[in-house]
Amino acid sequence: MIMVSVIIPTYNRSRYVTQAIDSVLSQTYKDYEIIVVDDGSTDNTKDVLQPYMDRIRYIYQENSGVSAARNTGIRLAKGEWIGFLDSDDEWLPEKLKIQMTFIQENPSIVAHTVNVDLSNYGNQDRTSFLHCGFPLKYKEGIIEVPLLLHFKHRTIVMPQAVICRKDTAVRAGLFDESLSICEDYDFMCRIALQGSWGYSTRVLAVLYRRPEGIKNLSADRYSGAIKRCFSLTKIHSKLLENKKLTKCERRVTAKLLSSNCRELGQHLLLKEDYKGAHDSFRLAFHSYLSVKSILWSMVSKLPVSFSKRLVEHRMKR
Repeated sequence: MIMVSVIIPTYNRSRYVTQAIDSVLSQTYKDYEIIVVDDGSTDNTKDVLQPYMDRIRYIYQENSGVSAARNTGIRLAKGEWIGFLDSDDEWLPEKLKIQMTFIQENPSIVAHTVNVDLSNYGNQDRTSFLHCGFPLKYKEGIIEVPLLLHFKHRTIVMPQAVICRKDTAVRAGLFDESLSICEDYDFMCRIALQGSWGYSTRVLAVLYRRPEGIKNLSADRYSGAIKRCFSLTKIHSKLLENKKLTKCERRVTAKLLSSNCRELGQHLLLKEDYKGAHDSFRLAFHSYLSVKSILWSMVSKLPVSFSKRLVEHRMKR
C-alpha cells in the first residue's frame, strides 16, 4: 500500500478539528499519517487534541496563514501522496480507498479529485461538480488537460477533494504564502501543469460553513472584490510566464487576466483610485485584445465623473 499524508491546518477551531481528524481515522484505507498544523491557535486546540496525540503528528507554529500551514505539512510529509483537509470539514469513509485504488490502476496521474457535498455550505447545487457544471457522464476517468478544466470548472479541485503526489507539489512550488486569498486556486493551477488528473463523481467529502465569530484561516477569502482581483491578476500574470503552457492554455490564461484587470479597474474607479484603474484597464488591453478591453481602455480616458457613473450603472444591473 502507498502512504498518504493527510494535512490538516487549523486555527482556533477546537470545536471542529477533532471531527475532521475522526473522519480520517474512519477511512477504510489505512496506510496514512495525519499531520495537524496548528497555525498559532489561542483557544484550547492543543487540549482537545491531547487524546489524539498518539495517532497524529502535531506541529505548532506562529500564525502565518493557511498557505504556510499547508506548506509546513507538505515539507514534513512522509507519504508519497498528500491529501488536504480543512479543520472544519470532513471526509467520508471510502474517500482514500477509492482514490488510491484509481491511482494504483493509473500510476501515471499526478493528482485525483472527487465530488464534494456542499449542502451544509448553503449551496443549492448541493455538490461541487454540479455547482461548476462538470459533466457527470462517466463515474470516473482521467483529465488529460487539467488546467483548462480547472479554469472552466473551478470547484472540481477544492483542496478537500484533491490528493496529489508530494514530489508534484514540491515541483509545482508549494502554496504561495504571499497570497491570502485564492491561494488554493493558484496552487491547483500549477499542479494542473504537472500532468494528468484522475476524478470520481462520487461524493466523498463534506464542506461546512461554520458559525464562527472569530477570524480563521479562510477569513480573507471574503474580504472584498478588490483583493480577489489583485490576487487573480497576480496568479494569471505569473502563470503566463510558465513555459509549459500550450498555445491554447496561454490564450485562455491571457483572456482571464484581461477579464480580472477590467473588473479590478472598475472597482478601483469606484474607490476613486483613478491611476490604479487606468493601469488596470491598460493591462487588460495589452493582455488580451478584445472589444471589452478596448472599450474599457477608452472609458479610462474619459472624464473621471463620467467613467465612474458608467461603472456605477453597470454594477447596478
